[in-house]
Amino acid sequence: MSDSVTPPALAAVEFDEDSHTYRVGGREVPSVTRILDWAGLMDNAWSDEEALKRGSYVHAALEFDDQGDLDEPNLDPNLAGYVAAWRRAKAEVGFLILPDWIERKVFHPIYQYAGMIDRLVAWKDTKAVVDIKSGSPSPWHAIQLALYALTFTTERVVRLNVYVDRSGGYRLVEHKDRTDFEIAKAALTVGLWRKEKGLIK
Repeated sequence: MSDSVTPPALAAVEFDEDSHTYRVGGREVPSVTRILDWAGLMDNAWSDEEALKRGSYVHAALEFDDQGDLDEPNLDPNLAGYVAAWRRAKAEVGFLILPDWIERKVFHPIYQYAGMIDRLVAWKDTKAVVDIKSGSPSPWHAIQLALYALTFTTERVVRLNVYVDRSGGYRLVEHKDRTDFEIAKAALTVGLWRKEKGLIK
């Protein structure tokens, strides 16, 4: 299998981390997570500031590790288990991470939304979009991955969540329900409608 991947869009996607906003051609476009939030699909009960900060630190550590830049001797002990879990997942599941697709910005040229995919990997003679979570599974994760997968307008990709925990364990979930894509498109429509009508607090 070739490691080449058709880019989801030719447009340059800019991301402002402080405001968590995306711009394409200087124009702000909604993010995948914002669309899901606007549509009312996200469960924010456990998304407190501490959980969000932990997720950010975990993602940064795993990104450094995959790029070969992790300062392991000085790694926060609270993050070591997550790193070990991700390494186990890669080894046991058999991922081959495509190096240009680590924390990669994507954009859908028709539906006009953007996002950041954690990894694109070669797996079982196909390609898979992988989203890494340090929290518990939730139904909206499948829809989030469907929106990411839709940006690959010229090919189909598999959707995988990898849940890592601080004890070094992981859980792999493959999302196979094709109706997730219809829900994703509906969420886009409903979310943008609610935003346009001023129904978003």
